[in-house]
Amino acid sequence: MDLGAHTHGSPHPSSYGALIRKVMAGCKCLVDCDQISKDRVKMIILPLLIKKGGASPCRFIAVED
Repeated sequence: MDLGAHTHGSPHPSSYGALIRKVMAGCKCLVDCDQISKDRVKMIILPLLIKKGGASPCRFIAVED
């Protein structure tokens, strides 16, 4: 999975690249999580594409199988 770890807009090193290389996502401000009834779900992440940005807001969708 190529998430563009080396394309953040800042010329300075950041921990963002280290996190994204490990395919980790930091999630906060999630709403309606109480509606998820299963212990495990398939998470679909839809990032807002920002030119020369290091991070962006995302839509998170939990799919219960």
